Amino acid sequence: SLGYRVLEKEGIKNLKFIVGGHTHALHQEIYNGKNIIFPPSSGKGAIRVALHKNEVYAPKMNIGADSHDFSTLENSPDIISNSNISNPIDISFASRYFLEEAFPKYQTPIIKMPLTIGFKDYSEPFTNTSELGTFFANTARDATKTDFAFFLFSDFREKTPEKGKSLTPYNIKDIINIDKSMWTIENISIPELKELFEISLKNQKDPENDCMLEFSDNIRITRFKEPQDGGVVKQIEIKENNKWVELLDDNRKPKTEFNKKTFTATTCSIIAQGKRHKFEHLKNKNPKAYIDKSGEIYNPRFALEKLDAEFEGRLLMSNLLLWGLNKLREKEVEKIERAQIITV
Repeated sequence: SLGYRVLEKEGIKNLKFIVGGHTHALHQEIYNGKNIIFPPSSGKGAIRVALHKNEVYAPKMNIGADSHDFSTLENSPDIISNSNISNPIDISFASRYFLEEAFPKYQTPIIKMPLTIGFKDYSEPFTNTSELGTFFANTARDATKTDFAFFLFSDFREKTPEKGKSLTPYNIKDIINIDKSMWTIENISIPELKELFEISLKNQKDPENDCMLEFSDNIRITRFKEPQDGGVVKQIEIKENNKWVELLDDNRKPKTEFNKKTFTATTCSIIAQGKRHKFEHLKNKNPKAYIDKSGEIYNPRFALEKLDAEFEGRLLMSNLLLWGLNKLREKEVEKIERAQIITV
């Protein structure tokens, strides 16, 4: 690979592997007098740079409290590299397109935020649900008229803009990791429901737990601080007629009166189609892609990925986000209450 060749050219040999990646936050530090910028994902750090023979000039990037605020990019030039560039190159076509065409479109205001919806602090262990995850799951449940909704924690990555600020297509792409379609699953039994949350909570404090779930606020989970025989889930409750109903007995089995009780759920295409290995059994429950027949929610204009004709009418995460925010504007909501995980 290019990485191997470059490093071996520098005299670094016998490499076993190279690990790469990126954070979802902008980092900027001065190292040996040089301004080092480690940009975040989704092109948030995209800027024009001036390439000269021996120097690279770029606007200074200041980290603002609001990561969505592009005014934090100042125009004062700052040397960020003294690499010997003998053949200066023009900015690539892809970057030029983003900066000159896509970037202005992505900055077009859509709506004013009715309130700020927070996400998780990446520096803290992931031990609970988030406002954003709960809001989105509630929205999906209400839009598709299922009993509850659940999604992967990794489906989201940033808080929303603050209350009163404009939401743009770029913000939507920043909030939603991948613009997946909504699928519904029927006849989920209580043991299957319990298994979902066993998978989610087993490694809850592990930042690499790729199966951690966000879920709607009409589900409440009581979990053991440390795993017990049979798992970590002690109790599952569902809110019916504004009352919490316990589904499990003292042995963490379905209560007798609920032995045949089943639920419908909404989730993303990745989970429903069994593409996340620990949830692959769900594909055997004949999940269905949800089609917005009313046309009230579906809006291809705000789809973050280009859709083929066969996906016409499928409800996307970006559509749901906008629909849910517009519903919030019709109400006086001060804060989103997170779905509950109680630890005992």
